[in-house]
Amino acid sequence: MSTLLEALREAQIVDALDHGFARAVGRLSGVTDDAVLAAAALASRSPSRGHICVQLDRVAAVLAHEHGVPDEDAPADHTQPDLPVLPDAEDWLRRLQGATPAIRQASEKRRTALVLDRGALYLDRYWDYERRLADALLARVARPLSGLDTARLRAVLDALFPLPRDPSIGPEATTLPRRACATALASRLTVVSGGPGTGKTSVVARLLAVLNHAATQAGEPLPRVLMVAPTGKAAARLTESIGQQLADPERIPEPYRANVEAPSSTIHGALGVVRWGSPRFRHDADNPLAVDVLVVDEASMVDLPTMTKLVEAVPPHARLILLGDPDQLVSVELGSVLGDVCAAARSGSRTSGFDATLQALGASPPEGPTVAGSPRLADVHTHLLHTWRYGSTSGIRKVAVAIQQERAPEVLRLLDDPAVDDVSRLEPPASARGLRGLLEKDLVARYRPVVTATDPTVALQALASFRVLCAHRRGAWGVQRLNGEVETWLAEAGHIRPEEPWYPGRPVLVTRNDPTLGLRNGDVGIVLADPDAPEARKVWFMGEQGTLRWFRPGALPDHDTVYTTTVHKAQGSEYDDVLVILPRKRSGVVTRELLYTAVTRAKKSARVLGDPAVITGAVDTTIQRMSGLQARLD
Repeated sequence: MSTLLEALREAQIVDALDHGFARAVGRLSGVTDDAVLAAAALASRSPSRGHICVQLDRVAAVLAHEHGVPDEDAPADHTQPDLPVLPDAEDWLRRLQGATPAIRQASEKRRTALVLDRGALYLDRYWDYERRLADALLARVARPLSGLDTARLRAVLDALFPLPRDPSIGPEATTLPRRACATALASRLTVVSGGPGTGKTSVVARLLAVLNHAATQAGEPLPRVLMVAPTGKAAARLTESIGQQLADPERIPEPYRANVEAPSSTIHGALGVVRWGSPRFRHDADNPLAVDVLVVDEASMVDLPTMTKLVEAVPPHARLILLGDPDQLVSVELGSVLGDVCAAARSGSRTSGFDATLQALGASPPEGPTVAGSPRLADVHTHLLHTWRYGSTSGIRKVAVAIQQERAPEVLRLLDDPAVDDVSRLEPPASARGLRGLLEKDLVARYRPVVTATDPTVALQALASFRVLCAHRRGAWGVQRLNGEVETWLAEAGHIRPEEPWYPGRPVLVTRNDPTLGLRNGDVGIVLADPDAPEARKVWFMGEQGTLRWFRPGALPDHDTVYTTTVHKAQGSEYDDVLVILPRKRSGVVTRELLYTAVTRAKKSARVLGDPAVITGAVDTTIQRMSGLQARLD
């Protein structure tokens, strides 16, 4: 009779490494209970699937979800073995509690490879990250900043957050951003969430203006500010967005814009990588960052270990501001940190003392009951609602909201409604070969201005205006194949010569940071002939403030051709128009978060190539990650 551990291996739930880990645990500890060894294998498997732990009361449902949807590369006739029946959660917990040689309780000081805490089994390393992050965030919240000149700060907030002149715009368009800014003035931790175009970076620009003005008035040094993001592209966009805010006197009046500086970096660049591939950084709790304000953009993309190290490297006196959209895709690595933080804030209680501080700053606290005591996570979280990017009649906005609210019939109705002109659905062809007839003419027309331009500015602007976004990297309708198809179509139209690797017009995406060159993961460039040496090539990139930079092809770090990209790679970017290509059949990758992220990359129009059943499946399927972070923060 097959044991549960062997059944998990046969069902391809755990792999050889997980199986070997469980057997080693049993051999070294003397534990023979099959349920304990199976749990050890699942704990070993969890990080590779983005889970922090194995929650005993959820793991069966999570495995059924992951196991029930075929992998993107699975053949059409592939059938997966049935999922083994797992033990009852309560009985399983008792058996794990009895396996003391192999597993320790969270309260125990001894070291073991596995930790049992709050009904979940962890690998020791990830339990430690989760505990440290929760402790660091709660410590920041519990110690609000004191000594604020609330009267003076309130006057500045009045100037920076006037009520909307347009009567069609609700008051929340001003009251919520003002509340977020007031929170950041009073707290060492602020969480600002919201969808695209809701003004998250606008809050930061105004906060920096307030802090600089207050420091100048008091004769104090200006605050040291650093803005970070998970990718180079996102960091560059953050700098650009803040710069646009500060340069607009309509948004920030002249007296408050002086001397505001907000340099940006990738998170890894800010922390300082000790050596390539090392998990250690130069900056940590013992050697903190030299900042007074740290802004983390696209926080939904930050994994648990990185967020833990980043938060610990922020000096105790500094303000930490997390920005992000919890409805977007989570980190491709471990955890769903921003989602857990926002969920804990929504379920928690606010405190009367912090509400009084917000009122003193002229900010309206949320309605509802409060409790006494030190500030809590609910006090420092603001979810912005009003979107400035899309009008009230925007189809993109309506589709995004319907996806968030799990209303698949409404998503399909909007996509198929010819009266909604900024979103539409394309019926997928019967086979991958049929894509040519459906897309060739359109994509050749869209990319012709890119590949035929001789001016790098013109080429890069054209490239930034449109992108094909795929759910998968591999597979018949994935990035790798479609990049090749688009190259073929453009070549047959006489626009490019792809037999030359560095042909003029080739768009490239940098996939690895290179601090020496100042190129960052996510930067997009264009190959053009050198006018002074027609046989030579230059790869042009748009730098900060619209400045152009070029490099010889051989100098570039790792890169890909980028006519199409995955939705994951596009997160943190925006385009005028997007074409979203979903697989022909359901896939575990195609979730509500992926579809929402893909559609909201568009500013003007979004088309979705997808079968109604695949779109419905995406809206009805959410990413499920097992984590204890929310419970620790409650």
